[in-house]
Amino acid sequence: PMNTNKYISIRNANKWSLHSTTTNSTETIPCTTNTPSSSSQIQKISSQFTILTCSSTACTKKRRSLYMDEYETFASLYSRKEEEEDDDSNGQQRLYANVKMEESSCLGSCQFAPVVAVEHEDYEGTVGLEGMDGLELNTRVFHKVITESDVDRVWGCITNAIHTMAEEEEEEEDESDYEEEGVAI
Repeated sequence: PMNTNKYISIRNANKWSLHSTTTNSTETIPCTTNTPSSSSQIQKISSQFTILTCSSTACTKKRRSLYMDEYETFASLYSRKEEEEDDDSNGQQRLYANVKMEESSCLGSCQFAPVVAVEHEDYEGTVGLEGMDGLELNTRVFHKVITESDVDRVWGCITNAIHTMAEEEEEEEDESDYEEEGVAI
């Protein structure tokens, strides 16, 4: 079932932020854990995300006017996805290989081209992530993704969301394990 309230909970440093893209409000609460998520949990959560790079006329024209390749934004994000690796006792393991990448039709922010959006399978449409500025949160689209540092910011927001959701899911599993054992939380 799709959640139309579009809440995304994101951890930054030692605080959690819950952002409602419907009411455009953010609540920040202290974080209770700093434990890293397991690789399998991160891989599972990452498969729920899709990165959309706009390939509409406005975004394509903007890239051309900046002497960028038509697919440069897509390729830059794709390379981040493929390069992210985690040292594991069994060797190298790509944590974010399951993040889906797609070219998209117009994302509705042509005046801020080129743009990138993120979808999550539990939410209808694109989602707002911590690290977006106010206007980006309103449109749920990253604006003017031109430089490598812009791509790094987008990728950082996505990986932060993945880690946060993985940690929350692990906490929920731990709580249910305690409840099954008859321990009150």
